[in-house]
Amino acid sequence: MFRTEHKEYKLNLLLSLSLRLSLSLSLLISLLLYLYASMAKDAKLKRPIRYKKEKLGDEDLIRLYRGMLLPRMIEDKMLKLLRQGKVSKWFSGIGQEAIAAGATLALQPKELIFPLHRNLGVFTNRDIPLHRLFSQWQGKLNGFTKGRDRSFHFGTLEYGIAGMISHLGPQLALACGAALAYKMDGRPMVSLAFSGEGGTS
Repeated sequence: MFRTEHKEYKLNLLLSLSLRLSLSLSLLISLLLYLYASMAKDAKLKRPIRYKKEKLGDEDLIRLYRGMLLPRMIEDKMLKLLRQGKVSKWFSGIGQEAIAAGATLALQPKELIFPLHRNLGVFTNRDIPLHRLFSQWQGKLNGFTKGRDRSFHFGTLEYGIAGMISHLGPQLALACGAALAYKMDGRPMVSLAFSGEGGTS
């Protein structure tokens, strides 16, 4: 009986050791894979970014960069004001600056744009005076709606921006109507609407 128990003990011990060893090996392999992935990622980050400039000159690239930077800086400020209770609401578009900046700068100044909540870059790249934008968001009289609205539910045809509609999808139909008007008038112009998952579902 003692020999049987001894054999079972040895077997259990071997099983336990082999299990621990396999777990240790698994952890070691996982750690090595993680370290390899981190090193590969760092190596990729250190490589210079290469892209095709096509016909864009340095001035165009700087203009695009500024077009993305200004809305980001305003976003940072507005989020601080929101936390301080100095503005009632803010729809952040951080990380989406390139969409609004690139699209707006590609259009002629009088071509209509139908933006959404998070397209601050449309307003800044149409060179709207910043004091009027900030007045709008703070509900002041010299804002575009004279203090009646503090969000992005406003437009200014002077700068070719149609007011935003909370029901996101209709912007597409309005942009189609504007484009049809351009075509019927024989004007070589386009209109632009933004939409996403919420506006297409």
